[in-house]
Amino acid sequence: MTAPALVIPTQLVPSPLDANSQARVLRKDKPVKSPPLELRGGLVTAVDIAAGECTIRLGGSDTDVPNVPHLSNYVPTVDDSVKVLVAGKTMYVLDRITNAGPSVISQTQQASVLAEDFTTSTLYSLLTQGPVLSDVRVGPSGRLLVQISSLAYSETSNTLALMGVLLTHQEYAFSVNPLAINSQIIYSKTSAGLGVAASKVIMFTDLPPGIYTAQTMYASNSGNACYFSNRHIWAMPL
Repeated sequence: MTAPALVIPTQLVPSPLDANSQARVLRKDKPVKSPPLELRGGLVTAVDIAAGECTIRLGGSDTDVPNVPHLSNYVPTVDDSVKVLVAGKTMYVLDRITNAGPSVISQTQQASVLAEDFTTSTLYSLLTQGPVLSDVRVGPSGRLLVQISSLAYSETSNTLALMGVLLTHQEYAFSVNPLAINSQIIYSKTSAGLGVAASKVIMFTDLPPGIYTAQTMYASNSGNACYFSNRHIWAMPL
């Protein structure tokens, strides 16, 4: 089968979340602390159809939150009661609460690897173990929300440990490689063997629809060994 010609988009929109600001120093045997995910109810108070965004008032709040993106297959109207995914400081409108259709939550996938592994590669590369998501379905919206988290450290001071995401379309020759803009970067300031728990929420846009593989890749900025454990990835088509 000959793949149709594609205009390959390259735009990536970084999450407002700063992985480094979410990081906290922990012992290596402590669990990863990630920004909490909540499914909240909200009320649409304004709509910008051209931008694909709403203004939302979360239940129990008197404050309107502007510029909240919504699903491309959902056309909001003022006074809609909606389901809102809250990921740290970022929000996404999923659907009307009264909508009986399939929930985007059911399309969420996650994978974890708790065991420790390391890399000395200065280029992003795979480790022996994942985590890997092999059946991520991106719809016509072309949007995919991904979160990665891990506990990382280096025994050498002033070393950057990097963990990113590789997205690969399973039918066409299209991929998004890890870059600083869509990777969490952990800075080891000391050689005391402390670990830093960090996470990153990434919003990919303008992806060709279809089925993707999402997997984590790793690098060291200096070639010194960087160790990763308690690694997690989840993905949600929007």
